[in-house]
Amino acid sequence: MQDLFASLPQSLQDIVGHISFPPDNGVDLLHSINENPSPHIFGASDASFKSGRASHAWILSSGSTSDISNPLRNISGGGIVHGHPSLISSGRGELHGILVLSIVANIFKMHHSSTAPVTLICNLQCVTSKCNTLSIISLCSHKSQNVDMYITQRHITTQNSITHEWVKGHSDKAPWESIKDIQEQGLNRDKIYNVWYNKLAKQYWVSNASANLEPDPTLVEK
Repeated sequence: MQDLFASLPQSLQDIVGHISFPPDNGVDLLHSINENPSPHIFGASDASFKSGRASHAWILSSGSTSDISNPLRNISGGGIVHGHPSLISSGRGELHGILVLSIVANIFKMHHSSTAPVTLICNLQCVTSKCNTLSIISLCSHKSQNVDMYITQRHITTQNSITHEWVKGHSDKAPWESIKDIQEQGLNRDKIYNVWYNKLAKQYWVSNASANLEPDPTLVEK
């Protein structure tokens, strides 16, 4: 999978940002996916936006909450959201995470010749809805906000079976430190993933802000 990732255009590698592949190249993850009664590849992402900066964090797994802490059962990563500073928003951050998941799911499926459908979740309903229905039907579409990422994401989606679903964000009801703490709050799978990756997105925001890293203004619609 690392070779497939390295073969991507540099612009797509930059969009993905930091990525961690499992040490067995996803073999155990594939087995876990195929053992499900209805095999599917599950992805969750979230974004953090503050002071004109945005970051993203994401994971690709079988959908089990135990995959989050198992390095053999996930592909994960995150980074800073690209685009002109005037266009950076929480919505672009959420879309960035979805686009990364689409790219990584495509790599995983290509490497393992998997036909499993993909389900991606995020907590911004307008983004998931547009990802499911976007159609570029006029020349003026290029003026739409974040159309650069929507077009790229749509191109990848048409090559694979990808469904986008909404999950209610910020569902944690009390302070927590671990996955077990979140599970004890009675949250379902999607909410557990969302709460965890909201925290990681904030961590990427802090680390990028501390390093004074700026988003690449060339990776944006003109």
